[in-house]
Amino acid sequence: MTDKERVRSAISIYKAAVKNALKAKKNIFYITLSSPVVLLIAVIVSWIYENIGAILASLGVGGVNLGAIWGTVGSEVKKYLAESNVLNQSIEKLNLELELCADNDSTCINKVGDTLKEYMDKLSQIT
Repeated sequence: MTDKERVRSAISIYKAAVKNALKAKKNIFYITLSSPVVLLIAVIVSWIYENIGAILASLGVGGVNLGAIWGTVGSEVKKYLAESNVLNQSIEKLNLELELCADNDSTCINKVGDTLKEYMDKLSQIT
């Protein structure tokens, strides 16, 4: 395996790590958004059992929780989209830089490898 092929393989590993990091962030976001569903279920169960105290408690505690969630949803979506864009562009940049390297230009290929290592370190800080 040539140096260029090794770096190309490492870029593929980085791409998979980016995909997993973004998936984890997306899952956390979806779990946060599932809170209204849980609140609705609690209210329905309380209503079925005609427990007005439980209904009021569910709405009170759940309402505060929903207010906090909906207050941050917009900024979280923007943050996720920005991070996703930056990470995907980093993959494209690495691929482009590697393609611009001649097959026997070890200095250029090593530079791409070093950049890849920096991106991987930054990825671990994001997640």
